[in-house]
Amino acid sequence: MAYYTKPTVKKIKRGYICLELLIIIVLSITFLHNNTSAIEIEKINNKSTNCTINNSKYVYVPSGSKTTIIYPLDSIWTDGLNIISSEKSLVKIWEQNTGILNTKCLTGDSWSRVSSVSPGNKIKVVAVANSGCEINLSRITSTDLPVAFFAFDIAVKPEIGIENEPSTLEYFYYEPNDSYKHKRQISNQMRRKWGNLNILDRGCLSVYVNFCGDGKLNVSDGEICDPADNSHKGWGSGGCNFDCTPVTVNKQKS
Repeated sequence: MAYYTKPTVKKIKRGYICLELLIIIVLSITFLHNNTSAIEIEKINNKSTNCTINNSKYVYVPSGSKTTIIYPLDSIWTDGLNIISSEKSLVKIWEQNTGILNTKCLTGDSWSRVSSVSPGNKIKVVAVANSGCEINLSRITSTDLPVAFFAFDIAVKPEIGIENEPSTLEYFYYEPNDSYKHKRQISNQMRRKWGNLNILDRGCLSVYVNFCGDGKLNVSDGEICDPADNSHKGWGSGGCNFDCTPVTVNKQKS
């Protein structure tokens, strides 16, 4: 058995994407087949952690909804081939008030390593993702502040050699922009020798939620008025409906 050594290549970029429902359905299936262990979760009391990259997600919830679901994930890229460690990766979670996020979101079982490797060449892959975090709108006290915050510490090991026998571990990855339709493998599935563990630069995600009845006029989301808006902007003669449309009262002729 022989392998050739390669210099350790440092990784250091990541990005964040939230997926829509159709993509998540495919992602949930991916969890069942590819998840070797859950990701460690840590609940934090202060969202002001040391973030190298900050991302924001804005969600609008239509009237009549009491909850909404988000699908947070973290995508990374590396210069060279790295294996992603689910055991050593960590997701830190903060919520504006206790009870905003459902219990499932705060446990490691709903978080999974999605790709086993980052192939290098700055190809962006999904490292970890959640199968669905439910947000309870009644627990939100301010839509000007994030309702939830996620900090991702992704652990990887760089390739430092290759051996003369097939690997028992499949080296695969999913890119974030193809709706998880294509499970990609690196071309050479021979067993690798991996270097020391590295923690990638921390990427952070702040989630903001607006909804009809939050007291703000969200024009870009189609609201004409908001029933909780103290300024009564856009209200009709009869006020504002709970679907954020004005109420018009026709005066009867005497």
